[in-house]
Amino acid sequence: MFILRDYQQEAVDLVMASWQENKAGRELLVLATGSGKTVIFSEIAKLLAEQGVLTLILAHRDDLLDQAIDKYKMIRPEAIVGKVKGSQCELGGEVTVASVASACKPKRLKMMQQFNYGLIVCDESHHIAASSYQTVLQAFPNAFVLMVTATPDRLDNKPIIDKPPLYIKGIIDLVKLGHLCTPRAIAIRTEVSLDEIKTTAGDFNERELSDAVDTPTRNKRIVDAYQEHAPGMPSIAFCVTVEHAESLAYTFNDHGVVAEVVTGKTSTDDRKAMYARLRSGSTRVLVSIQVLTEGFDEPCVQCVIMARPTKSRSLYVQCVGRGARLFPGKDHFLILDITDNCLKHRLTPHNLNKALNLRLKDNETIEEAEERERREAEEEREKEAQIRRLKDKRKVDLVVDLLQKFDWKKRESDGAYILEFGKGHRMALKPEQDKWNHWDVPQYSVWARLAGAADIQKWSSVNLPLVEALQFAEARVLKIQDNPKVISLYDKNAPWLKEPPTDAQRQMALWYKIEITEDMSKGELSELIGKAIEAKKQRKKEKEERKLPAWKR
Repeated sequence: MFILRDYQQEAVDLVMASWQENKAGRELLVLATGSGKTVIFSEIAKLLAEQGVLTLILAHRDDLLDQAIDKYKMIRPEAIVGKVKGSQCELGGEVTVASVASACKPKRLKMMQQFNYGLIVCDESHHIAASSYQTVLQAFPNAFVLMVTATPDRLDNKPIIDKPPLYIKGIIDLVKLGHLCTPRAIAIRTEVSLDEIKTTAGDFNERELSDAVDTPTRNKRIVDAYQEHAPGMPSIAFCVTVEHAESLAYTFNDHGVVAEVVTGKTSTDDRKAMYARLRSGSTRVLVSIQVLTEGFDEPCVQCVIMARPTKSRSLYVQCVGRGARLFPGKDHFLILDITDNCLKHRLTPHNLNKALNLRLKDNETIEEAEERERREAEEEREKEAQIRRLKDKRKVDLVVDLLQKFDWKKRESDGAYILEFGKGHRMALKPEQDKWNHWDVPQYSVWARLAGAADIQKWSSVNLPLVEALQFAEARVLKIQDNPKVISLYDKNAPWLKEPPTDAQRQMALWYKIEITEDMSKGELSELIGKAIEAKKQRKKEKEERKLPAWKR
């Protein structure tokens, strides 16, 4: 008899109660990678099979289908389980596992409708908004639909379900229960900038991203980081494209670390052989794109290398979750977060802290972070008791999180957005009601009041749409947080502004055809150069827009 974990049994009981209440209902389970999602829905299918209810399990990949068959057979060895994929069409068993791409075909779907499935399970259901899934679900309007996923959010903002999940158990929950390994993350800084990469369907444009990050220098940086922080660990690395994966694998091998590439075209037998070599230690790193993000179940993995920046929390969590499974001798798993420069993007790449809402420092486990925060809270209370007048005094050097979310407040009186930061500084995005562009998009100016200053300063040389104004303001806030001394570069009253222009400024003025008067100061010339740069960017933007077809403008 297979014994469920307590949380697995709790999820099963909730689903069965919901089914009893509405046999044509819908529910969503959000369960972390490694939680046993397949075991949970297999147990539900078994309980319903005992009542004569047939189950259809849908997934979009063959390895997920095979996992579902294996787990159900483990729970109910005598069961007849059919598979629908490609030329296979095994119908009539108490459970049928089906590739959604095969099941949605009209002829195949008509055959399947004859069996009147009472339960439909959608594995990795963050894909459920796709038309293929919807076609199958619409063919069984009276079935109970159970959706399971580790990541309920989608970049296209399409909802998985129109109500809260029935049950949630995340990575952090399962780490604390002892069912998953705790993560340690180390940010590996690079010199690559992501600021000029366009966004496509909510994430970085794949081709532009690959061109930006697939460089010999960055790949070597990743290999060096592996050899420094994770030498010999069985690891998986996630890349952007096949070409990127091949380049990174080549760099690993060139430096004596055996690496292999897994792609969508790698056969099942070849994959199994690669996984075996990873387990045995003859291969140290498997390099992939998104092939290993779902269905890959190899608990020996001790290190996950995020060589692929992504704005998708779903993709990030799927990737890092591959290292969380328990394994003998493995008390934690390591995440090497390859961190590129990204000040311009409003929606920035995910890291472990952002994706899981944590506050881990480099190479710190969840338990260590909680203990540190407890100590820090005690120290803070002691400090406040001793120095009540210095409430804003900082205990330790500020660690800037480039991916932090800023707490902007909207001022109802005039519609301005206000942000307080640092030691008493304030930033404001002020709507310019009389300034509109040809799309009728309201423009904003960026203002700042520095701590201790009586006046407010205008920091933007031109008015900007809200998103661009946010990017402009937050980039400056980040730089000030990283190094408070740079505030003198932005302070309109800084003493250096009255000094004569530098040689470098004069050279830039020549480049931008700016006339320098005899009494011009460094600050005045700096402002003219800033306006010239913004004007050049605007001309470039308008030039690109003119190249677009009229319907895209």
